[in-house]
Amino acid sequence: IEVWQRYYRLFDSADNSSASTQYMLSSRYDVTFEKLTGKNKSILNSMTPRIQYVYIPYENQSDIPIFDTELRDLSFHGFTQPNAYLGYDRIAAANEFRISIDSTWFDIKHGTTPAQVRFGQIFRLDDNRIADDSIASQGSSNLIHDATVQVSSKVNLQKFVEWNPYKERIGRIQANLQYRHDTKKVFNIGYARH
Repeated sequence: IEVWQRYYRLFDSADNSSASTQYMLSSRYDVTFEKLTGKNKSILNSMTPRIQYVYIPYENQSDIPIFDTELRDLSFHGFTQPNAYLGYDRIAAANEFRISIDSTWFDIKHGTTPAQVRFGQIFRLDDNRIADDSIASQGSSNLIHDATVQVSSKVNLQKFVEWNPYKERIGRIQANLQYRHDTKKVFNIGYARH
């Protein structure tokens, strides 16, 4: 359980103060399965399914100014963050389950991670108000997927895909290829489409 207390005092406004107290309930469960694979059983493969429940009641926030807040992109970086916004000028209502699965391959001999693959999706139990007049509809969010593959000791490939199941098309895609010659010489090339 978290409680967020916000207080604003504006010096150039007739109605120069506003305050809000909101609470959030979040519970997360995960379990990790591990198995040795590969030549000489030198690769540790782990698989971690996760489920998180988030509840934040709706509160009208129209009297609170917006300074540095915007909606988060759907990504794994913010997947476990309860608020759909970056910043606290707005706190999104939520009644949802967030489900993800993470699979990682770890090279025990060399201490490296040759590959990691993740999938995740949000399942809303109600129509959730994201702002004072917009709604995130009941049902599922876009499906997100990312992967990191160490092609060689110097080449690394990363990709992120957001799939819209209702329109049956890719909503967002990002890919990055990195070549690291040594600690001082790095070459990156990337592609992104929104």
